[in-house]
Formats: sequence, C-alpha cells, structure tokens
Amino acid sequence: MEQVREFMINVVDKSVQRLIQNNLKIESFSLTMPIADPNLIWLVDRWMELVLNYGAREIVLSVSTHPHTSKTHYILPQTIFRVKSLSTSSKFCSLQKLYLSKVYISENIIQDIIRNCPNITDFHLWNFLGLKAVRISNLDKLEYLSVGVLECNRELETVHIDAVKLQGFRTYMPNLPAYGISFTSFCNLKQLSLNKCQITDDILHLHLSKFPLLERLQIFNCHMLRRVRIFAQRLRCLRLGGFTMAEVIEIDCPTLSSFVYSASSTPVLISKNVPFAMDIEHRPPRCELISSWFLELREDLRFSYQSKNFALKFVKLAQVSFDLEELGDVQIPPLSEVDDLEITWTAMIESLVCEPLMDGLLWCCHPRTISLPSNVYQYNCIKLLCEKLLGTKTPTCCNSTRIRCWRHDFKGAKIEILGEVEGEWPHGWNHLVDPLPALAKDRGVRFQLEWDY
Repeated sequence: MEQVREFMINVVDKSVQRLIQNNLKIESFSLTMPIADPNLIWLVDRWMELVLNYGAREIVLSVSTHPHTSKTHYILPQTIFRVKSLSTSSKFCSLQKLYLSKVYISENIIQDIIRNCPNITDFHLWNFLGLKAVRISNLDKLEYLSVGVLECNRELETVHIDAVKLQGFRTYMPNLPAYGISFTSFCNLKQLSLNKCQITDDILHLHLSKFPLLERLQIFNCHMLRRVRIFAQRLRCLRLGGFTMAEVIEIDCPTLSSFVYSASSTPVLISKNVPFAMDIEHRPPRCELISSWFLELREDLRFSYQSKNFALKFVKLAQVSFDLEELGDVQIPPLSEVDDLEITWTAMIESLVCEPLMDGLLWCCHPRTISLPSNVYQYNCIKLLCEKLLGTKTPTCCNSTRIRCWRHDFKGAKIEILGEVEGEWPHGWNHLVDPLPALAKDRGVRFQLEWDY
C-alpha cells in the first residue's frame, strides 16, 4: 500500500511540473489521498502554491496526514491564499470552485480567500479544524456553500453567512447550538440541506420563512425537532428523516413533486396541497419482529390518508412471529392506501423468517404492487411470494373470526420481471424457480396485486 501511495505522489508531482514547464493553464486540481510520511507534506504545500499561481479554476483538496493519530488534518500554510505580487493577484481571480476537507485552517486564511478570490461561486469547507467562528461574507458571486464539522470538533462556536446570491447551502453541525448559526441575505436560496443540526422548531420555521424561492429541502438527524411545519410555495423536492423525537410533521407545499421520509419510526404526518403519492422509507431498528410490531406498522401507515409508496429496508432480521390471535381484543386500525411496497435486504433471509414477515406485511397494507429490486439476497422472498400469490394450491386461511387475514381480500396477482421486454412473465410460477437467483441479482421482480375492495 505504501508503495502505491508513493507512486501516486510521484505521478501527481510529475503531472503538475509538466503543466508548469509547458506553461499550460490548470483548469482543475483534485487531490484526495492520505500521506503517511510527514516529510512529504511540503509537496502538498508546493502543489497548492503552483496551481493557485497558474490560475486554477477549481481546487479539490482532501489530504489526511499522520494516520492512526489525532493529528490527521492537513495544515494549510498561512500565506497560501495571500497575494504576493500583482501578477499573483490576477491568477487568484481565476479560482471559481474551492473544496477543502480534512484541513486545519485559520480565520486569517478564510479572510484571505474572501479578499483575494472574489470570483468563487462554489465553496466547500468540510471536516475542518482550527476555527471558533466561520464568517463568510463579501463573496458577491458565491452561489453554493457547504460548511460541516464532525462530532470531534467542539471548538466551533458560531457560523455567520452573508451571501446575497447564494442558491445552495449545506451544513453538518452536531455540536453547534441553534443560536450559533445566523443567515443574512438568503433571499435567493433554492437548495437547503441540514444534517445533525441542533435546531429547534421555532428557529427552523423562522429560517424557512426567509427563503421564499426554496425548491429543494433536506433535513436529517435533527433530533431537537418536535413539531415540524414545512410551508413553502415553490418547494419541489422534500427529504426528511432521522427524527427520533418528532411528533408531528405538517407539509403545505402545492408545487411539491418529490417527497421521501426515511426513519425507524413514523410521526403523525399532515399533508395539505401535496399533489402526488409520497415515498416513505422505513428501516426497522429491531432484528426480531412480533405481532405487535405489525399492528404498530399498520397504525403508522395511516399517518396520511394520501396515496403513498412504502419502502422497507432490512439490515438484519433473525426472527419473525405473526399471529392474529396474539393481538387479542385491541382496536384494529383500518387499512391505508399503499401504491407500491418495496422490500430490500442487505443479508440473506431464511424462508422461516420470510413467511410470517410477508403475512404480516400484507395484513398491514394491501399494496397495488410489491417490488423487490435487484439483489442477491432476495431469492427466498421472491420464491415465497411466488408460492403465496401465484401458486395454484389454496393456502390454509386464518382461524380468527374477529380479525381477517389478508387472504380474505386477495383476488390474484401477476409478476413482472424488471427489464423484460414483454413485461409480464408468461409462464406459471414453477417455471420461474430455476432462474430466480439470476433474476433477483440482475433485474428484480414486481408483483401486481388485485384486491377485493
């Protein structure tokens, strides 16, 4: 591995030197690699100075140093973005996109960037150290900005952004309190992504009210949110997830065309003026599922009376038990409308686990389709669904007289091999068993279900 790293360093050095010697303009310079030998860090310093002096338009830098220690961030030289002559000043004006990750950076360097690189449109500052405050202003052409630190960074105290032309902002701030982030002149913002931010309901709503042109919004793992209200007249794409404490999510977005909610639990969701089926992604946190879990899922699926697509992603599932008699005398919630039920595995599932799982899911909802994307782990699930939905043998129905199982409403099914030109599989399910492994790996399948309601 060390020999490969040294080889790559030599390749980079020779490439940079060749461009300089031939007086060629450097459009883009991207360096993403670990450098274990601290004696070679001077090469990175030299490369950065050379590409800046030769008018690079785009620089991507992510260099980790001193592996297996706490000192893993590359220390940017204090004078790297400082103008040393009039000719250098004009070269700095060429820089339009700057992506810095795994760097130790000072506030003086930030101010040098702002002062000497006025044409920056994209600025990415991620996983950095060295700053108590991030202040970005006076970059009149700045359109896209990313600022993020990891959990280990506890020195950052404030972030202030003033960028009148900013169209996209992304942030990851797990330790920064909500009052530590302030925005000014974000009236043109169209894209906003918040991840691991200590933001409260009131502050979120206050910020969103300042972005009248917002079209894309992503909010993930913001655990202080309780009652989320998303009112945006121009919003087209909304992605939410990881809200462990959220109780209610209210959405009023008449122009919304894509909505995905991904989490291990589902809060009450109130949708107004949402003109399409919503996509909900659910990741069960347990590796053992019992009858009460399916009852909770059936209740959760009623969070919206609107049509929806529901995706289940299982990481590990060791045991499943589903028996209607175990539900006792509890009130059974009515079925909700589900267009497509998508099931994905990240590990092989045994048939003994798959059968009660599918019985429970089909009782929770009567989907119009069941999709199993291409995945080598889908074999047992596809085979079982073929037997249950397409087989000629009449299965034994439930003994419960109070709670009806899914078979009472089931009328029939067809199967599609995803990617097949003719669509529906023309043979009986027995002809499908042999090619199942290849189909599950390369194409996946979709079952079209017909219900009596």
